[in-house]
Amino acid sequence: SKLAPGQIYTSPFDLNIEHDKIERPLKPVIRFAMPIHNEAGTLLGVGIANYLGNQLFSKLQKVRENPHDSFSLLTENGFCIKGENQAVDCDFIFHKDQPPPFSQKHPQVWAAINLHQTGEIINDQGHFFFKHIDLVPPPPFHTQNKQSLTLIRHMPLDSLSGEEGPSIVMLSMTFLLLGPLLGFLGWKLGTYQVHQKHLFHVLEYEATHDHLTGLYNRKVILDILKQNIALATRRNSPLALGYLDVNDLKKMNDELGHEAGDQMLAGAATAIASTIRDSDSVARVGGDEFLIIFPDCTKEDAVIVMERIQLHFAGQGLAETGQKWSISMGCTELKQDGDSLNAIIDRADKMMYAHKQLCKCQGDGALL
Repeated sequence: SKLAPGQIYTSPFDLNIEHDKIERPLKPVIRFAMPIHNEAGTLLGVGIANYLGNQLFSKLQKVRENPHDSFSLLTENGFCIKGENQAVDCDFIFHKDQPPPFSQKHPQVWAAINLHQTGEIINDQGHFFFKHIDLVPPPPFHTQNKQSLTLIRHMPLDSLSGEEGPSIVMLSMTFLLLGPLLGFLGWKLGTYQVHQKHLFHVLEYEATHDHLTGLYNRKVILDILKQNIALATRRNSPLALGYLDVNDLKKMNDELGHEAGDQMLAGAATAIASTIRDSDSVARVGGDEFLIIFPDCTKEDAVIVMERIQLHFAGQGLAETGQKWSISMGCTELKQDGDSLNAIIDRADKMMYAHKQLCKCQGDGALL
């Protein structure tokens, strides 16, 4: 089901997969996912973070007070993620059809562990300190699929002989009550909160801008044009629309490669953005096509601006390739007696195409 804002999906432990194969050496991983919404509640994307189990196992090793003790990390049904031998067992993946090894080796301990949230069990095999840990995100996050793990620390009886035995037992019990797993989920999800604002801006930018030129994309410019048409109609004010097409882009790609073609498109974007007013809007709406909205501007004034864009772009071509670059252009103005969004775009597109045909005949980039 869909995640609500602030809701975290927490996966079970799984093995990391690279190129459709389980990565070796084995790398257990738990994944967290959270939807990123904008202020209006629109879903922009999903933030995903991986936490490698080996990082946790390393932390467990560092807090061992006794070289003879061991840790086990089990799934909620008793399968080992990491076994007593300090290795990554992962029988939760490879041996699902077999009884859980820990319950087979320590059946009475496992039965007792399932009766309490945390505690200590002593038998002829030693001391077992355990804690069931629910991977529940801290406020303001919440989850719909709570995952649980069981952390067990085993200390053999012969390792607890002597005066230091009682103090080691006390330290171990304290360790489990604090538990590294209690903090790592909150820390990991806390990074979402810290970086969510940045991630929101990144996702919002990617959703509204063309990745190559940094200009608005087609969807955004159509929304802006729709708003400007409504405003110009209500105010009875002029609104001009320019449609531009970069000439010879395919030839550039074929002869010099797509990097050169991308440079040409970026140059067109620079020429447009540096020439138009702050109140104007521009987008890349196709492979080599751009749309410019000129609010409170007549067609005649917009043509002057577009001629300046042509000159700027031609100069860039001379500097980069020794030849002038050119743009085919069409410009139209909103009809005050009624004009739809599609109608005004279609007129500008047809005028641009007519200009392109004229340029081919005359070799002239001037907009007539």
